[in-house]
Amino acid sequence: MQQASSNKVQLFDSFSPYLYVDTGLRLTAGDNAQHYLHFPPQFQLLRISEQLCQIFEQIQSHMQITHGQLADRYIRRYFFVFDKSVALEITPSGQIVATHEDFDLSRLNSTDDSREQVSSYV
Repeated sequence: MQQASSNKVQLFDSFSPYLYVDTGLRLTAGDNAQHYLHFPPQFQLLRISEQLCQIFEQIQSHMQITHGQLADRYIRRYFFVFDKSVALEITPSGQIVATHEDFDLSRLNSTDDSREQVSSYV
């Protein structure tokens, strides 16, 4: 019984997935807090289909609240970062357009974005 509860604590102490809002502006460490959208801790325990629903709902809600703009720039895309270096690229309308196996925010606006196109049936 003790082992199970310590596993849960370990799960919540590990990487927490988040949405990153990309406006195309290279940000400094101090002014990017509004570009991160977080999920509650129990999010990681949901089935993938439920996680996707929450991701899309959060994007839709964020677009409505911000009117598609953040820091006086249009929102270009969202990244659902679900591991330290793995992310899904999602359009503001909620379409998954690419996966990034070596996602790195510091290289986000560089020309080498190493993305893989997602099949049209996704």
